Amino acid sequence: MKGISFIHCADLHLDSPFVGLKSIPNNIFQQIQQSTFQAFRNIVDFAIERQVDFIIIAGDLYDGEDRSIRAQILFRNEMERLEKEGIPVFIVHGNHDHLNGSWTELQMPKSVVTFGENVEMKALQTKRGESVHLYGFSYKQKHVSERMIEHYQKVDGADYHIGILHGHDSQNPNHYSYAPFKISELLEKNFDYWALGHIHKRAILYENPMIIYPGNIQGRHKKENGEKGFYSISLNGTNCVAKFIPAASVVWETCALPNKQINSFDELYQACMQVKNEISAPNKKVLLAITIDEQLIAPNVRDWLYSEEFLSLLQEGENQEGSFVWIYELTIKEAAMGDQVRIEDSFFTEIEAIIENLTDIGVPLAPLYSNPKTKKYIQDLTLEDEWNIKRSARAIIQQLLKG
Repeated sequence: MKGISFIHCADLHLDSPFVGLKSIPNNIFQQIQQSTFQAFRNIVDFAIERQVDFIIIAGDLYDGEDRSIRAQILFRNEMERLEKEGIPVFIVHGNHDHLNGSWTELQMPKSVVTFGENVEMKALQTKRGESVHLYGFSYKQKHVSERMIEHYQKVDGADYHIGILHGHDSQNPNHYSYAPFKISELLEKNFDYWALGHIHKRAILYENPMIIYPGNIQGRHKKENGEKGFYSISLNGTNCVAKFIPAASVVWETCALPNKQINSFDELYQACMQVKNEISAPNKKVLLAITIDEQLIAPNVRDWLYSEEFLSLLQEGENQEGSFVWIYELTIKEAAMGDQVRIEDSFFTEIEAIIENLTDIGVPLAPLYSNPKTKKYIQDLTLEDEWNIKRSARAIIQQLLKG
């Protein structure tokens, strides 16, 4: 039996808006705005260079159900590049780009295979003669709470069997229930690989067979920090090699100042610039938050921590076309004020984690979206809407708990 190689990516969110940024030079803003597209081009470049057998995109190609024309055209351009190389692409649509959205549809190349609303099998024969059965479905509407895993059935007659599922591990309490599954249910299907999507933090849930969330390909706000990309998969019989490949054009990072006392403005400035310079590298584009422990800053210097002028000074000179390190935020760890506050802070940290780990706050609104009397009056929440709701919820909770 010959082996197969393919790319597994998910959650492209092409043309996604970026939130939490302001006063950015136009040159940097343009690079950030194009970053989801550039990340996907990086994936296509890799596929062509390595001449993989196929690509799997496990849901949420587009950021919204309207599938902007701009995003579709740029996506089609990349699909045409792949078609010329004889590399097919297998797609399921997720909750963000579900089939019932309103969009102007563009014709994709024949090498692009899209799964319908019911679980189905698509057959492929690679250039080297290996036969592959791929199984999946696309979301019919935004909210799919059914256990779609029950409809996946192995069809004999192929060398390899690969499941594609945009959904949520129901044993993880931090995420809403979208096409929920248990790892044991995936294993029961006796597939050779499971290509998952929906969760933006990459994770290998199981190793034999491999069950993988690749995460999203480009971080879009400060909570989606660190390297983002895709997995390059090689399957040879029962042997599977999965390698994570960074693809993000722009990376969000958080760094802390060194743990030493700072007694002057110049020491503070130089310490921040040192952190910035250590991250800087050719062709690297970073959105950086610096964490500063207030207790390590002399009292006569602390006012600078809260000064927009100081942040502006740190940002000077970052307006070039290529690499950059843009310091978008200074996070101040304020000095503790007693045992009672520390306990309270710990509690609020837990509340904060719960709020920030909610991946789709539209779920509680599902009855409104599905009700024929109300759905025509409401629009899907934007990323900024979700941030505002979380911010309001956080303030209400803190007010109630503090009395």
